[in-house]
Amino acid sequence: MGNGAGLFRRGGGTDAVQRIDMAENIGPDKDASSGSKSPIASSAVIPKGTATLEARLRQLEALVEQQAQQLHSWESSMAVVRRDSSRIVTVAQYNILASYLGKNTQPWFLYGAEITCDQRVAVFKKFGERDANGKPANAWPMYAEGILTPAQILEVSRRDEDFKWPSRKVRLVDQIRQLDADVLSLVELDEKEYFHQCLLDEWDMVFHKRPRAESLDGCGVFWRRSKFSLLAQHAIDFVDGSDDKGRLQRDRSCLMVLLQWRYTSAPPLVVVSTHLAKDPEDRSQTAVRVRQVTQIVEALTEFTALHSVAEAPVVLCGDLNAKHFGEIRGIARTVWQMTGSQLHKFLWCASDVPTGNTSITKARQCRIDAVQYLSGQMEVIEVRDVPRLPHGEVIPSAEHPSDHFPVVVKFRMKDAYQTYRELGRAWLECVAGQEKVHPLTQADLRSAFEFFDRDKSNSIHRHDLEEACCDLQCGNFFSDIQQVLLDCFPEQEISYEDFIRAY
Repeated sequence: MGNGAGLFRRGGGTDAVQRIDMAENIGPDKDASSGSKSPIASSAVIPKGTATLEARLRQLEALVEQQAQQLHSWESSMAVVRRDSSRIVTVAQYNILASYLGKNTQPWFLYGAEITCDQRVAVFKKFGERDANGKPANAWPMYAEGILTPAQILEVSRRDEDFKWPSRKVRLVDQIRQLDADVLSLVELDEKEYFHQCLLDEWDMVFHKRPRAESLDGCGVFWRRSKFSLLAQHAIDFVDGSDDKGRLQRDRSCLMVLLQWRYTSAPPLVVVSTHLAKDPEDRSQTAVRVRQVTQIVEALTEFTALHSVAEAPVVLCGDLNAKHFGEIRGIARTVWQMTGSQLHKFLWCASDVPTGNTSITKARQCRIDAVQYLSGQMEVIEVRDVPRLPHGEVIPSAEHPSDHFPVVVKFRMKDAYQTYRELGRAWLECVAGQEKVHPLTQADLRSAFEFFDRDKSNSIHRHDLEEACCDLQCGNFFSDIQQVLLDCFPEQEISYEDFIRAY
């Protein structure tokens, strides 16, 4: 605005200050093609007559502030467009420690009292006792009495500063904003309205509560409004078995959403948020988690088929409560092979983002929070470092407001040719006798065939194989693989049916 010259002029020989056209002096508010004034400029009315200079200056400052906000909005929108043009998305998983569960008196915390492993095991056992109605038989401090000393119990009760929800929820929102994720999975989310209101300026969200009435938390998925729009959502409550009276037992849940990119033609993104059965140290709970994973994949299969996005990229975020994520999927695959049902390829092809330990308490130090994805459609370009605590320190703390660290991953969506190329390599490695790690679906095989069918003649000839193998840089395969393959077929060409039989 310079020194403000030309903004005012005196009229009629009086002291009245008249309003003149300001749009000419402030570039962003003028439409260069039409010469019309912007709403911001045209709405500015400079007081006349008795209005004080201070009032006029305050109104000018307000106008400048409005323009600055508009410019910031434009810059943010352009940044999203630039980022979306390369189809990049940042995804975060965060167990925020529900307000009603964030108490130091929970047996997995008990900070402030130096207790032994045997004492903690005894506390857990007494904590888990149930009465005739299936309700907890012991409240605090009953489940610690006779195990911890009165001094230890008193110290645990006093050590609650880092657990207080009024201050912790503010730090959680600050933490979430610093993550700057485009898609965010929050589990153990119970104060959903608070987080919805705090993040409403940039993120939309959906939520699904756990099925048990006494469990107030659930899963929430947030997405950046300027980047994605919601196409569909679906939630399931896991069936973990039945009690002695035949009643189904349900405790945990899963939420999935289908998100459409706003500024790119990339396929929609499927996001799954979940929180599996507790106690990663309890091997008996592994069977429950396997059952839950199987139900997730079954629901994913139906959800993607219903919306015709079976080949869309998928990312699963959650607190899996398991130290070995591959073990759960491995057992689930065995279950699938026994049943023979058609399931989504995520069961076979999902890759895991490596991180350090994500939960650090007195009871455990392990990696139980995960982001998993379909590597055929997405590639990792950055994994945010998980904090490393000095020996003996635990969370939550003044710096870290949850007993879990967030997992943050930046992905780039692969283009169609890159996907076809990788599927073609997978087919070639299989028929060349190398290990078949991920089985290819019918759709995958069709895409792999199209990669080799360079002239689109619906048959693969020698020159097609030569070009494809050169593209794949097949130095690791035997040099005459093209002729060896063609010799297997009497017509010296490979039809689509031959291509499938060879696999």
